[in-house]
Formats: sequence, C-alpha cells, structure tokens
Amino acid sequence: MYEVSGLPHVEFGGYIESVGGGGNMYNTYLSRYNQIINLDSPLSITQNVNIAGNNIIMQAEVEVTESITTSNHQIIFLTSHKHSDEYFCSVGSYTQQSFDLSEIGQQQVFENIIEIDENWDLENMDVVVLVQSMQNNRILQASSSDISLDNLLMLNTNLVSIENDDDFDGNLNPGENATLNFSLENNSILLNAENTTITISTEDNFQIESSQILIENDINIGDLVNFSTNIQISEDIPLGNVTLNLLVQSNYTDTFGDSYVYEVNFPIVLNINLYQKNWPLSIGSQIVSSPAIVDLNNDGNKEIIFGDYNGLLHVVDKDGNNIEGFPFEANDDIWSSPAVGDIDNDGQQEIVISSKDKRLYILDSYGEIELIYNANQFLMATPVICQIDQDPEFEIVISGYTSTGDVFAINHDGTDLPGFPASINEKVISGVASVDMNNNGLDDILVATETQNMLIKIIDDGSIDTLFVAQEKFKSSPTVIKNDFENLILVTNKDYNLYAFDFDGNLKFIYSTQYEIISSAVIVDIDSEKIGIFFGAQDGYLYGIDQNGDDLQGWPINIGGQFSTSPSIADLNYDGIPEIICGNTNGDLYSFDVNGNQTNFFPLEFSSGITSSPSIVDIDNDGDLDIFLGVTDMIVGIDYKDQGDITNYWNFFRGNIFRNGTYLSNYTGSCSNPEQGDLNCDGYYDVTDIIILVNVVLDIEEADSFVIWASDLNYDGQINVLDIIFLRNVILYD
Repeated sequence: MYEVSGLPHVEFGGYIESVGGGGNMYNTYLSRYNQIINLDSPLSITQNVNIAGNNIIMQAEVEVTESITTSNHQIIFLTSHKHSDEYFCSVGSYTQQSFDLSEIGQQQVFENIIEIDENWDLENMDVVVLVQSMQNNRILQASSSDISLDNLLMLNTNLVSIENDDDFDGNLNPGENATLNFSLENNSILLNAENTTITISTEDNFQIESSQILIENDINIGDLVNFSTNIQISEDIPLGNVTLNLLVQSNYTDTFGDSYVYEVNFPIVLNINLYQKNWPLSIGSQIVSSPAIVDLNNDGNKEIIFGDYNGLLHVVDKDGNNIEGFPFEANDDIWSSPAVGDIDNDGQQEIVISSKDKRLYILDSYGEIELIYNANQFLMATPVICQIDQDPEFEIVISGYTSTGDVFAINHDGTDLPGFPASINEKVISGVASVDMNNNGLDDILVATETQNMLIKIIDDGSIDTLFVAQEKFKSSPTVIKNDFENLILVTNKDYNLYAFDFDGNLKFIYSTQYEIISSAVIVDIDSEKIGIFFGAQDGYLYGIDQNGDDLQGWPINIGGQFSTSPSIADLNYDGIPEIICGNTNGDLYSFDVNGNQTNFFPLEFSSGITSSPSIVDIDNDGDLDIFLGVTDMIVGIDYKDQGDITNYWNFFRGNIFRNGTYLSNYTGSCSNPEQGDLNCDGYYDVTDIIILVNVVLDIEEADSFVIWASDLNYDGQINVLDIIFLRNVILYD
C-alpha cells in the first residue's frame, strides 16, 4: 500500500507521511499530527468486542454523518499487541471487508470473527476498526477497544516442584525417577471450569506414570488445584532442555449461557543436567584454585574448599551454603589450591592456603587462624603437606615467586626446619612435589623453576641438587611415580616436552608435543605391567603415554582447546577402567577412559573457560561420583549418575589433598609372572627377599598387593614367622 522509500516511515491519517530523519523527531511528528487532529470525520463508529469460546467477536456499528468525498472504501479489522509504552504495537491479525455506505444517515453493523492464538496476551491487546479509502489511502474514521475477558476461561498451569528424585536434590539427571508437582489456577473473571482433564505427553526419552489426570471438582474463579505425576528418565537421554506437553481440557458456560470446551496446551520445559543441587555456585571472582573436598569438621559431611581472586577462602557444604566462619579473607589473590590435613596431630583437620599477600595461612575448621607465616615473597603456588623430620607432626612446604625465591619448610607452629628456607634464587609459580627419594623415611622436595628453568632436588636436610636445566620455563609442578620396581620424576616444560628422570636425575625419556605444556602430568595404573601418564598441551591435545614414553593405544586425543589446568582421574562408571577428566579454555569438559573412549554425556559445555583442575568425590554419599571445578567465576558441581570409584586414583589436583604430587604405583615391572617368595621380583631367592618379608610381617599395611601375595609362602592365608622360616629353607636348600 505504501511505497517505503526510507526509514523511519510514518503515515498520519494514512496520507500525510514523514520519511527518514534522525535524532529527536518530536517537533516534526507533532506538526503532522496537528494537521489532522481537528479535522471532522464523515463517519462514526461504535465498537462491541466479546469472546465466544475460542473466538473474538468484533462488531462495529458504522453511520455516515457527513458527505464522503472519496471512493473505493474498505473497513478493516485488526488486533494490535502493545509491546511497550515507549515504542510500538504490532499487528496480530488483519482483515478487510468491502464498505459501500455513502449517504448521510446510512448505517450498518459489520462483524469479524477471529480465532484466539494461544500465544496472545489478550490483556495487552486492542481491537482496532478503521475505514480507509483505497483511492488515496486516507483514513476516514477509526476506533479502538480493549478485549473484554468476561467470557474467557483462563487456566494457567505451572511446575511447582520436583520431588523424590533419586538423590533428592531437585535436579533431573539421566536415569532418575522423580515426581513432578504442578498447579492449575483459574484466572478467569466470571467463568468456572468443569470436568477438567490434563493429558501429559512428551516426545523425549522418559516415561510418564500418570499420563491423564482428571480433576473431578469444579475449579472456581480464583481457585488453585495441585496435581502430580511420576516420571522415569532414560539413562541415555541427551542433556539439555526437554519439553513436557500438558493439554488442559475443560467444560464451561459463558455469561450468555452458551456451553463451550476449553482446550489449551501448556509446554513445560524441563532441564536434564548433571548438576548438584544449587550448583553452579557463582562467586563473582576468578577461580583458579582447585577445590579440596574433605570432611573438615568430622561431622560425616564433606565440605568444598577453594580460593578466589578477591582473596577469599570459601568453605561450603554440598548444597553450596557457607560453613560458619567462612569465607576467610586474605589480603590478596588466592591462586593456590588449599591443602588439608591434621598438621599438628590433634585429631582436627587444618586448611593450608597461600596468597599473593606473601603469607601462608593455617586455619582450623571454624575459620580461626592458627598461624600466619610471612614469607616476604609472593606465594602463587599450592602448599604441600609432607613429613620432612622425625617428629609425628606434618610439615608444610611452599615456594616463593621472586627472583631471589626460596623454598620454605615450616612446622605447624611457624618455625623453620633446619636447612630452610632453602635459597634457590628462582621464581616458582607451581607447587613442589614431595617424596622419599633416599629411602630414609623422610620426604624430599622437587621444584621446577621459571628463572633459570631448573629442576631442583632438595633433600630433607635442606641440601640442594640441580637435576636438569631446560631451555624454557617450567610452569607446572613435578609429578612423581614411586614404585618398588621403578621410580620416575615427570615434569612438563614450555619447550613442548615432557621429561622423565629417575631419582638420581638420570634422563629416562623425553616426550615431545606440538606446543607449550603448562599442565602437570597425572598418573594411573592401567594394569600390573603398564602405567598411564596423562597431560594436556597448548596444541589442544590430551596425551596418554606409558612409563617408557610410548603412546598408549588411542592417544593422543584432540579436544579442540588449550589447557590451563591439569586432568584428574577416577573410575566414573565403576567398570574397572579409569577415566581421565579434563577441561580446556573454551569451556569444554571432557572425559575419556584409558583406552581413549569418550565417556557418556561428555563433553559438557560451559559458557566460559575452565580455570581449575577437577576434584572428584562422592559428595553426598550416594555411591556415584561428583565433579567440582572452577569455570571462570563460578564453581560447577556435576553429579555423574553411575556408581563410581576413586580408590587409589588421582582424583585431586596434585594427586591428593596433601597436594604432594606423588603417586604410589602397584606396577610390577618385568614381574608379569612372579614367583611366590621372590618379593623384589628379581628372579632370585636371597636374603633381600627375607628382609622384605620381615618388614611385611612387622608392618603389613606398608606392603603393596604384589608383595603381600608373594609373602604367603605356606598358603595358609597369613603372613607370619612361618613364612620367614619357609623362605629361609628355600634359600638354603634350593
């Protein structure tokens, strides 16, 4: 009708136009409006708008009051929907009819019926009637009226709650059963609903126990009734939103005494997810701290402990609620992950955390400060709890991030151990590893540095030995494999390589990638003969190699994004085949088993990058495993619904809540077909085997499974002095 030549395009009275413009057009539009506002119309229009059943009945009584000077007229019925008081209305329906009145005094009632669209908001809609000349587009008269809702039955249903789901957290997870509770309310002005039936259906993968529900009593004006149904969700249902359709049908009688059937479909959107209740938990500050999860106050419930860039140490319960006394406020960013342990041997757990404020904090389970240690150096790394001296209490090791950096080893009371601080004059951004390398029963320390790119061994007495100097910076922490048959130090470097050394610093192998590596290696026993070593690189690949530096079958795997964190390991589905869980900077969380097979429901996608390593526990003691990790400024809690296992798995950043980076392997090396009695698996029966056997008898808990098996020489199910005598006789008389 209107040939639009520019925008905006406004028509006043259908024939006075304003095309284009910018800025404040008020004065321009006002002048156009004033041209027509006082003009007389040759017509009068009286409107009557009613609802009958599911239809809007529009009636317009039109009378000619003055001579009409134009020809070719149409009467137009339209509905308009108000979107905003400040901006515009949109047209919901548009109908033209012939208009032939021309003589003064002529009148006629015009009628138009349209079906109500269930998506319309009738309370914000008007019915507009206008008569327009198609000759020159001039509007002769117009009238508008709102829509009376007296004859409209208005029922509204909502999902009220989710109950009785398998883990009682109100989230719908794959494989769960749950009860859905709904409300149905009569919002009508004058009408009651009778014989109401709700039919529930879905095209998605879950079963509905009660698919049709009859409400026998009338639902009177303003009444609200509740109804429920049970559902069973398929284990292989895709994650995300699914739609449940509720078809509501009711009988009613309108104000004119006519009977109708009301029918409307309510789509109810359900979210199928792997979240824990109240998770993700928004913090409002960057999180790179990997959570420690432990029963902090010995009440039978685990707590989640992590720091943020605002300098706050958070301790929350499984539902995300703050524990009394927390958050604790340090004076600067917390980059480190918290270490947790009974440091002073008093039966109570302590939290150890470091901050960029150059201080190391020891807190009790109520957030009270037990110790503040001022290192006078930036502390970016994760502290380590270990055993360096002969006393029964634990010690804490932390490295400084300055060009004159030290490695600090302190007692729980803040006193320095003899030989410490160890001056290495190096920046260290990552945590140390602790392990007994000289078999004296005390932990030694491994440090990877930034300044001179050194791998340093510090013996428990504080003596320093440089094992290796790389070409680029070490941005990750060393990882240690300790085993009766083979010990390895693993450390990744920005020169694209992973290096493997023995405890004497001898290079065992180098594994090369396509780009820088800043994530630490994680370890798992694949079987008695093979150790799996996994790490991510900035080339977007997750690597899996064995203890010899050879690719595992099915590895490496491209996950399409860089790594700023380290993987974690658990058996998510309790099939005896562990999974490697890792995230990238694109916000994708992946899980693969050690054979390279992607885990069901993964990858999980988040709106921002993954910023901390996953922590994997059974937070709610329901048998399945839960994954917690930082995603930019929030902690995500994922409830993986299969029964799982974390026994002897690298399920925390740095391997455990002590953060020592050491994995005690059950790998038996070349001893794939061991002989009972050959406890060191060297192929001989000798006094060395007797020594090992004596130690087993004295302290059986310290032995690995292979040694225990090899120790029962008389097959009586016990390991005792009789086995020692038996082995002596074997050596003497073999």
